[in-house]
Amino acid sequence: MKINHEYKYCKLLLAFLLVLISKNLLHADTVPQYDVINNSLGVIEMSDSSINYRILELNDSLNAAPQNQDLLNKLGKLYFQYGLFDEAKKYFDKAFNLSPDNLNNLINVAKINFVLNNYKSAKLLFHKIEKIKPDLLEINLFLGHIYLTEGKFEVSEKYFLVLLNSDSTDYNALTGLGFIYQQIGVYDSAEKYWKKIVDHYPTDYQGYFNLGVFYSSIGNINDAVVSLNRAAELNPRNKQIFHNLGVIYLNNNLYREAENTFEKVLEIDKNSPDTYFAMVMLFLNSNKLEFAKEAANNLIKYDYDYPQVHLAASLIYFLDEQFDLAIKHAELEQELNPSSPETYVLLAGIYKVIGDELKSKEIVDQIKQKFDFTLDEISKYQSEILSNNFKIIY
Repeated sequence: MKINHEYKYCKLLLAFLLVLISKNLLHADTVPQYDVINNSLGVIEMSDSSINYRILELNDSLNAAPQNQDLLNKLGKLYFQYGLFDEAKKYFDKAFNLSPDNLNNLINVAKINFVLNNYKSAKLLFHKIEKIKPDLLEINLFLGHIYLTEGKFEVSEKYFLVLLNSDSTDYNALTGLGFIYQQIGVYDSAEKYWKKIVDHYPTDYQGYFNLGVFYSSIGNINDAVVSLNRAAELNPRNKQIFHNLGVIYLNNNLYREAENTFEKVLEIDKNSPDTYFAMVMLFLNSNKLEFAKEAANNLIKYDYDYPQVHLAASLIYFLDEQFDLAIKHAELEQELNPSSPETYVLLAGIYKVIGDELKSKEIVDQIKQKFDFTLDEISKYQSEILSNNFKIIY
Protein backbone atom coordinates (compact mmCIF):
# COMPACT_ATOMS: atom_id res chain seq x y z
CA MET A 1 0.00 0.00 0.00
CA LYS A 2 1.40 3.35 -1.02
CA ILE A 3 1.37 5.96 1.74
CA ASN A 4 1.44 9.60 0.75
CA HIS A 5 3.54 10.97 3.63
CA GLU A 6 4.07 14.30 1.90
CA TYR A 7 0.42 15.20 2.35
CA LYS A 8 -0.29 17.10 5.58
CA TYR A 9 -3.60 15.40 6.38
CA CYS A 10 -2.39 13.56 9.47
CA LYS A 11 -1.77 16.65 11.59
CA LEU A 12 -4.69 18.51 10.07
CA LEU A 13 -7.16 15.72 10.73
CA LEU A 14 -5.90 15.17 14.24
CA ALA A 15 -6.48 18.83 15.10
CA PHE A 16 -9.73 19.02 13.16
CA LEU A 17 -11.32 15.92 14.65
CA LEU A 18 -10.00 16.14 18.19
CA VAL A 19 -11.39 19.62 18.63
CA LEU A 20 -14.63 18.97 16.77
CA ILE A 21 -15.41 15.67 18.49
CA SER A 22 -14.54 17.13 21.89
CA LYS A 23 -16.71 20.19 21.36
CA ASN A 24 -19.70 18.10 20.40
CA LEU A 25 -19.43 15.08 22.63
CA LEU A 26 -17.14 15.40 25.64
CA HIS A 27 -19.93 15.41 28.15
CA ALA A 28 -19.63 17.32 31.41
CA ASP A 29 -22.17 19.36 33.28
CA THR A 30 -22.12 23.05 32.45
CA VAL A 31 -25.49 23.65 34.11
CA PRO A 32 -26.11 22.57 37.71
CA GLN A 33 -28.46 19.69 38.42
CA TYR A 34 -31.90 20.69 39.61
CA ASP A 35 -33.99 17.86 41.11
CA VAL A 36 -37.40 19.22 42.07
CA ILE A 37 -39.00 15.79 42.36
CA ASN A 38 -36.71 14.29 44.99
CA ASN A 39 -36.12 17.57 46.81
CA SER A 40 -39.75 18.49 47.32
CA LEU A 41 -42.27 15.80 46.45
CA GLY A 42 -41.41 13.20 49.04
CA VAL A 43 -40.47 10.37 46.70
CA ILE A 44 -39.09 7.43 48.67
CA GLU A 45 -37.38 4.20 47.71
CA MET A 46 -39.44 1.10 46.99
CA SER A 47 -39.97 -1.36 49.85
CA ASP A 48 -41.91 -4.41 48.70
CA SER A 49 -42.78 -5.54 52.21
CA SER A 50 -44.45 -2.27 53.18
CA ILE A 51 -46.25 -1.52 49.92
CA ASN A 52 -47.89 -4.92 49.37
CA TYR A 53 -50.19 -4.83 52.37
CA ARG A 54 -51.28 -1.23 51.81
CA ILE A 55 -52.09 -1.84 48.12
CA LEU A 56 -54.25 -4.82 48.98
CA GLU A 57 -55.99 -2.97 51.81
CA LEU A 58 -56.83 0.06 49.66
CA ASN A 59 -58.01 -2.09 46.75
CA ASP A 60 -60.34 -4.04 49.03
CA SER A 61 -61.82 -0.75 50.21
CA LEU A 62 -62.13 0.53 46.63
CA ASN A 63 -63.95 -2.61 45.53
CA ALA A 64 -66.60 -1.76 48.07
CA ALA A 65 -66.67 1.96 47.12
CA PRO A 66 -65.19 2.41 43.60
CA GLN A 67 -66.08 6.13 43.42
CA ASN A 68 -64.64 7.11 46.77
CA GLN A 69 -62.31 10.01 45.89
CA ASP A 70 -60.47 9.83 49.20
CA LEU A 71 -59.55 6.18 48.58
CA LEU A 72 -58.56 6.87 44.97
CA ASN A 73 -56.28 9.68 46.07
CA LYS A 74 -54.78 7.57 48.86
CA LEU A 75 -53.90 4.81 46.42
CA GLY A 76 -52.53 7.39 43.97
CA LYS A 77 -50.41 8.95 46.73
CA LEU A 78 -49.11 5.53 47.74
CA TYR A 79 -47.85 4.83 44.23
CA PHE A 80 -46.59 8.41 43.99
CA GLN A 81 -44.56 8.05 47.19
CA TYR A 82 -42.89 4.94 45.85
CA GLY A 83 -42.06 6.53 42.49
CA LEU A 84 -44.61 4.60 40.42
CA PHE A 85 -45.85 7.74 38.72
CA ASP A 86 -47.78 6.26 35.78
CA GLU A 87 -49.74 4.07 38.17
CA ALA A 88 -50.34 7.00 40.50
CA LYS A 89 -51.71 9.08 37.62
CA LYS A 90 -54.44 6.51 36.91
CA TYR A 91 -55.96 6.95 40.38
CA PHE A 92 -55.47 10.72 40.58
CA ASP A 93 -57.17 11.06 37.19
CA LYS A 94 -60.11 8.91 38.34
CA ALA A 95 -60.64 11.13 41.39
CA PHE A 96 -60.23 14.28 39.29
CA ASN A 97 -62.79 13.12 36.71
CA LEU A 98 -65.30 12.54 39.49
CA SER A 99 -64.84 16.08 40.85
CA PRO A 100 -62.61 18.33 38.68
CA ASP A 101 -63.12 21.44 40.83
CA ASN A 102 -62.05 19.78 44.06
CA LEU A 103 -58.85 21.51 45.24
CA ASN A 104 -57.22 18.32 46.51
CA ASN A 105 -57.90 16.57 43.18
CA LEU A 106 -56.52 19.54 41.27
CA ILE A 107 -53.30 19.55 43.30
CA ASN A 108 -52.73 15.82 42.88
CA VAL A 109 -53.30 15.86 39.11
CA ALA A 110 -51.17 18.99 38.68
CA LYS A 111 -48.29 17.40 40.60
CA ILE A 112 -48.38 14.11 38.74
CA ASN A 113 -48.43 15.90 35.38
CA PHE A 114 -45.45 17.93 36.54
CA VAL A 115 -43.54 14.81 37.58
CA LEU A 116 -44.26 13.16 34.23
CA ASN A 117 -42.99 16.29 32.44
CA ASN A 118 -46.44 17.15 31.10
CA TYR A 119 -45.63 20.78 31.83
CA LYS A 120 -48.30 22.30 29.61
CA SER A 121 -51.09 20.52 31.48
CA ALA A 122 -49.42 21.06 34.85
CA LYS A 123 -49.07 24.79 34.22
CA LEU A 124 -52.76 25.19 33.40
CA LEU A 125 -53.74 23.26 36.51
CA PHE A 126 -51.38 25.15 38.83
CA HIS A 127 -52.64 28.48 37.52
CA LYS A 128 -56.20 27.29 38.23
CA ILE A 129 -55.12 26.38 41.76
CA GLU A 130 -53.42 29.77 42.05
CA LYS A 131 -56.74 31.51 41.40
CA ILE A 132 -58.59 29.33 43.91
CA LYS A 133 -55.97 29.51 46.66
CA PRO A 134 -53.37 32.21 45.88
CA ASP A 135 -51.65 31.82 49.27
CA LEU A 136 -50.75 28.16 48.66
CA LEU A 137 -46.98 28.45 48.83
CA GLU A 138 -45.93 25.23 47.07
CA ILE A 139 -47.42 26.21 43.71
CA ASN A 140 -44.63 28.79 43.43
CA LEU A 141 -42.08 25.99 43.32
CA PHE A 142 -43.80 24.18 40.47
CA LEU A 143 -44.65 27.24 38.41
CA GLY A 144 -41.15 28.60 38.99
CA HIS A 145 -39.65 25.41 37.65
CA ILE A 146 -42.03 25.17 34.67
CA TYR A 147 -41.27 28.73 33.55
CA LEU A 148 -37.58 28.02 34.09
CA THR A 149 -37.73 25.09 31.66
CA GLU A 150 -39.51 27.36 29.17
CA GLY A 151 -36.69 29.90 29.41
CA LYS A 152 -39.03 32.53 30.84
CA PHE A 153 -36.56 33.56 33.49
CA GLU A 154 -38.23 36.76 34.63
CA VAL A 155 -41.51 34.96 35.40
CA SER A 156 -39.67 32.07 37.00
CA GLU A 157 -37.67 34.46 39.18
CA LYS A 158 -40.88 35.99 40.51
CA TYR A 159 -42.15 32.63 41.80
CA PHE A 160 -38.84 31.61 43.36
CA LEU A 161 -38.56 34.96 45.14
CA VAL A 162 -41.98 34.35 46.73
CA LEU A 163 -40.60 31.10 48.14
CA LEU A 164 -37.41 32.78 49.31
CA ASN A 165 -39.30 35.62 51.00
CA SER A 166 -41.19 33.01 52.97
CA ASP A 167 -38.05 31.05 53.90
CA SER A 168 -34.59 32.50 53.26
CA THR A 169 -33.07 28.99 53.37
CA ASP A 170 -35.50 27.35 50.92
CA TYR A 171 -33.33 24.90 48.97
CA ASN A 172 -35.38 24.90 45.78
CA ALA A 173 -35.71 28.69 45.68
CA LEU A 174 -31.96 29.16 46.12
CA THR A 175 -31.27 26.54 43.44
CA GLY A 176 -33.78 28.01 41.01
CA LEU A 177 -32.42 31.54 41.43
CA GLY A 178 -28.81 30.37 41.11
CA PHE A 179 -29.75 28.56 37.91
CA ILE A 180 -31.59 31.58 36.48
CA TYR A 181 -28.79 34.07 37.12
CA GLN A 182 -26.20 31.66 35.75
CA GLN A 183 -28.24 31.22 32.59
CA ILE A 184 -28.64 34.96 32.00
CA GLY A 185 -25.00 35.67 32.79
CA VAL A 186 -25.45 37.57 36.07
CA TYR A 187 -22.64 35.61 37.66
CA ASP A 188 -22.26 37.59 40.89
CA SER A 189 -25.87 36.89 41.79
CA ALA A 190 -25.60 33.27 40.67
CA GLU A 191 -22.55 32.73 42.85
CA LYS A 192 -24.32 34.34 45.81
CA TYR A 193 -27.20 31.87 45.66
CA TRP A 194 -25.02 28.81 44.98
CA LYS A 195 -22.84 29.73 47.98
CA LYS A 196 -25.90 30.26 50.18
CA ILE A 197 -26.89 26.65 49.53
CA VAL A 198 -23.58 25.25 50.81
CA ASP A 199 -23.69 27.68 53.74
CA HIS A 200 -27.17 26.55 54.78
CA TYR A 201 -26.70 22.88 53.84
CA PRO A 202 -23.00 22.10 54.46
CA THR A 203 -23.51 18.33 54.40
CA ASP A 204 -25.40 18.29 51.11
CA TYR A 205 -23.11 17.14 48.30
CA GLN A 206 -25.45 18.45 45.58
CA GLY A 207 -24.88 22.03 46.68
CA TYR A 208 -21.11 21.69 46.34
CA PHE A 209 -21.55 19.86 43.04
CA ASN A 210 -23.68 22.68 41.63
CA LEU A 211 -21.23 25.29 42.91
CA GLY A 212 -18.37 23.42 41.24
CA VAL A 213 -20.25 23.15 37.97
CA PHE A 214 -20.97 26.88 38.12
CA TYR A 215 -17.31 27.75 38.70
CA SER A 216 -16.27 25.43 35.91
CA SER A 217 -18.73 27.06 33.50
CA ILE A 218 -17.20 30.50 34.08
CA GLY A 219 -13.61 29.28 33.90
CA ASN A 220 -12.82 29.49 37.61
CA ILE A 221 -10.93 26.20 37.64
CA ASN A 222 -9.43 26.39 41.13
CA ASP A 223 -12.77 26.96 42.88
CA ALA A 224 -14.43 24.37 40.65
CA VAL A 225 -11.89 21.72 41.67
CA VAL A 226 -12.19 22.64 45.36
CA SER A 227 -16.01 22.51 45.30
CA LEU A 228 -16.20 19.26 43.36
CA ASN A 229 -13.69 17.61 45.67
CA ARG A 230 -15.80 18.71 48.62
CA ALA A 231 -18.83 17.12 46.93
CA ALA A 232 -16.79 13.94 46.45
CA GLU A 233 -15.93 13.86 50.15
CA LEU A 234 -19.63 14.00 50.98
CA ASN A 235 -20.64 11.47 48.33
CA PRO A 236 -17.64 9.35 47.31
CA ARG A 237 -19.77 6.97 45.22
CA ASN A 238 -21.19 9.60 42.87
CA LYS A 239 -19.66 9.01 39.46
CA GLN A 240 -20.87 12.33 38.01
CA ILE A 241 -18.72 14.29 40.44
CA PHE A 242 -15.56 12.46 39.40
CA HIS A 243 -16.46 12.61 35.72
CA ASN A 244 -16.75 16.40 35.89
CA LEU A 245 -13.48 16.65 37.78
CA GLY A 246 -11.80 14.47 35.17
CA VAL A 247 -13.04 16.64 32.32
CA ILE A 248 -11.70 19.76 34.05
CA TYR A 249 -8.29 18.12 34.42
CA LEU A 250 -8.37 16.93 30.81
CA ASN A 251 -9.36 20.35 29.55
CA ASN A 252 -6.33 21.79 31.31
CA ASN A 253 -3.89 19.14 30.05
CA LEU A 254 -3.47 17.55 33.50
CA TYR A 255 -3.49 14.11 31.97
CA ARG A 256 -2.36 12.04 34.95
CA GLU A 257 -4.96 13.62 37.24
CA ALA A 258 -7.62 13.18 34.56
CA GLU A 259 -6.78 9.51 34.09
CA ASN A 260 -6.80 8.82 37.84
CA THR A 261 -10.14 10.58 38.21
CA PHE A 262 -11.77 8.77 35.29
CA GLU A 263 -10.54 5.48 36.77
CA LYS A 264 -12.51 6.32 39.92
CA VAL A 265 -15.63 6.69 37.78
CA LEU A 266 -15.09 3.24 36.29
CA GLU A 267 -14.52 1.75 39.76
CA ILE A 268 -18.00 2.98 40.63
CA ASP A 269 -19.60 2.04 37.30
CA LYS A 270 -17.74 0.09 34.64
CA ASN A 271 -20.54 0.82 32.18
CA SER A 272 -20.02 4.58 31.92
CA PRO A 273 -19.97 5.53 28.21
CA ASP A 274 -19.27 9.25 28.67
CA THR A 275 -16.19 8.44 30.73
CA TYR A 276 -14.88 5.94 28.20
CA PHE A 277 -15.27 8.59 25.52
CA ALA A 278 -13.46 11.14 27.68
CA MET A 279 -10.65 8.61 28.15
CA VAL A 280 -10.43 8.19 24.37
CA MET A 281 -9.89 11.95 24.15
CA LEU A 282 -7.41 11.83 27.02
CA PHE A 283 -5.25 9.15 25.42
CA LEU A 284 -5.45 10.75 21.98
CA ASN A 285 -4.30 14.07 23.41
CA SER A 286 -1.45 12.40 25.30
CA ASN A 287 -0.52 10.29 22.23
CA LYS A 288 -1.17 6.92 23.90
CA LEU A 289 -2.79 5.21 20.95
CA GLU A 290 -2.95 1.72 22.43
CA PHE A 291 -4.75 3.01 25.50
CA ALA A 292 -7.05 5.11 23.30
CA LYS A 293 -7.81 2.02 21.26
CA GLU A 294 -8.68 0.03 24.40
CA ALA A 295 -10.96 2.80 25.68
CA ALA A 296 -12.71 3.07 22.31
CA ASN A 297 -13.24 -0.70 22.13
CA ASN A 298 -14.65 -0.71 25.67
CA LEU A 299 -17.03 2.07 24.71
CA ILE A 300 -18.14 0.20 21.60
CA LYS A 301 -18.73 -2.89 23.73
CA TYR A 302 -20.94 -1.03 26.19
CA ASP A 303 -22.65 1.33 23.75
CA TYR A 304 -22.20 0.41 20.10
CA ASP A 305 -24.26 3.38 18.89
CA TYR A 306 -22.62 5.99 21.13
CA PRO A 307 -22.42 9.23 19.10
CA GLN A 308 -19.21 9.35 17.04
CA VAL A 309 -17.53 6.46 18.84
CA HIS A 310 -16.68 4.85 15.49
CA LEU A 311 -15.34 8.17 14.24
CA ALA A 312 -13.01 8.26 17.25
CA ALA A 313 -11.98 4.65 16.64
CA SER A 314 -11.36 5.43 12.97
CA LEU A 315 -9.15 8.36 13.94
CA ILE A 316 -7.15 6.15 16.31
CA TYR A 317 -6.54 3.48 13.70
CA PHE A 318 -5.72 6.17 11.13
CA LEU A 319 -3.03 7.63 13.37
CA ASP A 320 -1.74 4.11 14.01
CA GLU A 321 -1.61 3.56 10.22
CA GLN A 322 -4.08 0.66 10.41
CA PHE A 323 -5.95 2.06 7.46
CA ASP A 324 -8.29 -0.88 6.77
CA LEU A 325 -9.69 -0.64 10.32
CA ALA A 326 -9.80 3.15 10.06
CA ILE A 327 -11.91 2.91 6.92
CA LYS A 328 -14.13 0.22 8.48
CA HIS A 329 -15.01 2.34 11.52
CA ALA A 330 -15.45 5.51 9.48
CA GLU A 331 -17.94 3.70 7.25
CA LEU A 332 -19.76 2.37 10.33
CA GLU A 333 -20.00 5.94 11.59
CA GLN A 334 -21.41 7.02 8.24
CA GLU A 335 -24.15 4.40 8.57
CA LEU A 336 -25.01 5.45 12.12
CA ASN A 337 -24.65 9.20 11.59
CA PRO A 338 -24.90 10.04 7.88
CA SER A 339 -25.37 13.75 8.55
CA SER A 340 -21.91 14.14 10.13
CA PRO A 341 -19.40 15.93 7.83
CA GLU A 342 -16.48 14.95 10.10
CA THR A 343 -16.65 11.33 8.96
CA TYR A 344 -16.44 12.33 5.30
CA VAL A 345 -13.47 14.58 6.04
CA LEU A 346 -11.65 11.73 7.76
CA LEU A 347 -12.40 9.25 4.98
CA ALA A 348 -11.16 11.70 2.36
CA GLY A 349 -7.97 12.09 4.37
CA ILE A 350 -7.44 8.37 4.79
CA TYR A 351 -7.78 7.71 1.08
CA LYS A 352 -5.48 10.65 0.33
CA VAL A 353 -2.82 9.27 2.67
CA ILE A 354 -2.93 5.75 1.20
CA GLY A 355 -2.62 7.19 -2.30
CA ASP A 356 -6.16 6.62 -3.58
CA GLU A 357 -6.57 10.09 -5.07
CA LEU A 358 -9.67 9.13 -7.06
CA LYS A 359 -11.59 7.90 -4.00
CA SER A 360 -10.46 10.90 -1.94
CA LYS A 361 -11.67 13.31 -4.64
CA GLU A 362 -14.97 11.45 -4.86
CA ILE A 363 -15.55 11.95 -1.12
CA VAL A 364 -14.49 15.60 -1.25
CA ASP A 365 -17.09 16.10 -3.99
CA GLN A 366 -19.67 14.44 -1.71
CA ILE A 367 -18.74 16.85 1.08
CA LYS A 368 -19.20 19.86 -1.20
CA GLN A 369 -22.52 18.57 -2.51
CA LYS A 370 -24.00 17.00 0.64
CA PHE A 371 -22.96 19.73 3.09
CA ASP A 372 -22.81 22.67 0.68
CA PHE A 373 -19.16 23.36 1.47
CA THR A 374 -16.69 24.92 -0.94
CA LEU A 375 -13.02 24.02 -0.74
CA ASP A 376 -12.26 27.54 0.47
CA GLU A 377 -14.85 27.18 3.25
CA ILE A 378 -13.42 23.84 4.30
CA SER A 379 -9.91 25.27 4.39
CA LYS A 380 -11.06 28.31 6.35
CA TYR A 381 -12.97 26.11 8.82
CA GLN A 382 -9.96 23.87 9.29
CA SER A 383 -7.70 26.89 9.86
CA GLU A 384 -10.08 28.21 12.52
CA ILE A 385 -10.02 24.85 14.28
CA LEU A 386 -6.22 24.66 14.10
CA SER A 387 -6.04 28.07 15.79
CA ASN A 388 -7.75 26.55 18.86
CA ASN A 389 -4.44 24.77 19.56
CA PHE A 390 -6.21 21.46 20.23
CA LYS A 391 -7.92 22.79 23.39
CA ILE A 392 -10.73 20.60 24.65
CA ILE A 393 -13.92 22.63 25.03
CA TYR A 394 -16.99 21.28 26.80
